[in-house]
Amino acid sequence: MAEEKQEQVVEFDTEQLQELMNVSEQLPPIEIQMEDYDQDEFHRGIKDSSYLAGQITALLNAGVSEGFVLDFLLNQATIDHNIRAAEINKEMNIEIAKNQRITVEKNEL
Repeated sequence: MAEEKQEQVVEFDTEQLQELMNVSEQLPPIEIQMEDYDQDEFHRGIKDSSYLAGQITALLNAGVSEGFVLDFLLNQATIDHNIRAAEINKEMNIEIAKNQRITVEKNEL
């Protein structure tokens, strides 16, 4: 016979659940000396984040929803990525055409 496992159900009252939900153990910040950072990348991150924070703030102040802001930013990033992918694809096709032309010329000799 297979042993039957009994599940233990723990019941909490509302106050206990609130207490459990409000407990947040924050990890202490990791302190890294400034000289350990790549200064150019660090400042680029601040600049990029400032731009993004500005976009979010401007859109929210225009009265659009948070969901719209996130969708807008995602769509904007997707469009930028697709444009870059198309540029890379174009460059690749040009190089392939050059190589094919050279191959054809070699075969004709």
